[in-house]
Amino acid sequence: MKPAVYDTKVIRGTIWEFTFTWKDSLGVARNLAGYTATAIFTEAGGGASVGADISSINNPAGSVHVKLEESVTAAIPWDEGTWRLTVIEPDGDPITLITGQAPVR
Repeated sequence: MKPAVYDTKVIRGTIWEFTFTWKDSLGVARNLAGYTATAIFTEAGGGASVGADISSINNPAGSVHVKLEESVTAAIPWDEGTWRLTVIEPDGDPITLITGQAPVR
């Protein structure tokens, strides 16, 4: 599965959050029972990174809520970066659902 591309912007000192609903080819939400997720923001060129909070994974609705707190965005030292959202299947296989640019201002 090829990840969706979603470019975003992170503003230092503010909350950044995003909710994604994973749907199948028929538009039906995937049941995420037993899944976990990670969201990583990385400095351009593969330098430093920070992880986001995954505040909820809604099993029957297929949604994942990602959040960076104000204290986290305030401490990001780089200006250009990327991000990715990955779910981990119950058997341990990772699936990257979203990738994108994530400049920090």
